[in-house]
Amino acid sequence: MNEQRLTRRQLLWIALTGLATGLVALAVTSYLVGSAEPLYRAQAQVALVPAPTVPAEEVPSYWEALGGGQAASIAAQVLQQPQWAEQAAQTAGVAPADLTVTAGVVDATSLIDVTAETTSPEAAESALDALITAATPTVQRVSGPYALDFVQSAVGSAQPAGVSATQLLIVVFAGGLLIGSGIALLVTRARRRPEDSAPALADDDWSAIPERVDYGSVRGPVDDPVTSRYPSAR
Repeated sequence: MNEQRLTRRQLLWIALTGLATGLVALAVTSYLVGSAEPLYRAQAQVALVPAPTVPAEEVPSYWEALGGGQAASIAAQVLQQPQWAEQAAQTAGVAPADLTVTAGVVDATSLIDVTAETTSPEAAESALDALITAATPTVQRVSGPYALDFVQSAVGSAQPAGVSATQLLIVVFAGGLLIGSGIALLVTRARRRPEDSAPALADDDWSAIPERVDYGSVRGPVDDPVTSRYPSAR
């Protein structure tokens, strides 16, 4: 069992290899994160409600129809159309390619969550509110006798998108440390295997060594050249 244990020198080499791998991964990731432009996500919520033109006695039936989710799904699809994003990007002063908009229906409700991502928190908020305002007439026209109302504006909602840089660097360093140490451990085990597999000979085990035989000192019977050639002469 003791022969399978790693020496202190081998353990130190494994630890240093893992540390070096983690530091290299950390440096590369830090450079990539630092060179990338940060993204910010703003969020707003809107709701489909029966339009003011709906007669009061028919409002309950329209609310019941909204529970099916079909009208809200249509509204969400309209909000994600590219023309609204282009107009909103111009309003916010960003390139249309830098603005990403998503819209999704909250299950079993007429609520719609809308998000916008871009390179500035202020631009994300202003672009999202501008997009909803521009798309509202079309949403109300195609979804039926419903109006689109703000439940929550995008103002003040912008947050950094994705994983924070600090968390990402910690995860990358830990991953590099584990991977480097694991590879170093496998290499160390592979180098020790040929030595461990060689058979050891005990100090008092001489049975495996063959005795030396001096065949030069052994003489057999010498044949008589006459009798061996002429057997009848014996």
